Amino acid sequence: MSSSRKEAVWLLIDNLDKGWPVQSARTEDILLIRSLLEASRKLQRQFETRGTECHVIVFIRNDIYEHLVRDTPDRGKDTAVILDWADPEVFKEIIRRRVIRSTGLDGEFETLWRAIFDSHVGGEESFAYILNRTLRRPREVLRFCRTCIDVAVSRGRDRVTESDIYQAERQCSEDSLVDVSFELKDVAEQFSELPYAFHGAKLPLTQEEVKARMQQAGIDPSETDRARDLLVWFGFLGLWAAPEVERFSHEFQHDLRKMRSGLDASHVYTIHPTFRAALECTTR
Repeated sequence: MSSSRKEAVWLLIDNLDKGWPVQSARTEDILLIRSLLEASRKLQRQFETRGTECHVIVFIRNDIYEHLVRDTPDRGKDTAVILDWADPEVFKEIIRRRVIRSTGLDGEFETLWRAIFDSHVGGEESFAYILNRTLRRPREVLRFCRTCIDVAVSRGRDRVTESDIYQAERQCSEDSLVDVSFELKDVAEQFSELPYAFHGAKLPLTQEEVKARMQQAGIDPSETDRARDLLVWFGFLGLWAAPEVERFSHEFQHDLRKMRSGLDASHVYTIHPTFRAALECTTR
């Protein structure tokens, strides 16, 4: 179909920065994105002269965007939208809409949620329990909820109970551990198996304990700092700021400087709840 018969064209570009170094984008990487954005603007103008709207969206990581802004002299030509998934209410709306579409039910989130899930897990509100055991990515939250329902159905229930959520947590934790290993492999293959080195860890972990586990996994001492920072950036490791106060990169848009602000040099580490079931982690 010719463009003249279309009302609008949307071009989405994703995974462009897959495998690029974390927090150390190369000059040629930034040049590639700048050239792509310039080509996108030209493409939009060409479509507009034919009376067709054209929208080009390029998805890039936060750290890549920071380099792009810093290295672009004529910034402001493009509109930047930061996808921040820190707000639990956004996830509630995602789930509410998915329930409405899947079941035909309608109503507020709390009403729909309690019609399908037990209200609490171990004293914690059940949706918060599930959300806190993901890296705040929509696909992970949806996967966790779907797994809960699958477990309940396989057990002959028409409602998700507390025990179903615990079982789903173990399954999703294993999946998340595999996912983070693949993500590490994309940027630093030598670190891809590193998360498994923390099996049976007792939290929190001192800096010396983190380094010791890395070295036992075969990481050269000269690379332990880089490996640790990658584990923190991907959300596997977090900072133990105080009892029951943990900081993870997704809460700070993956800005490790903000994440570490206010902590002294002797801070200790924790492992994200997403991975604890699979790694059989415990607290001291």
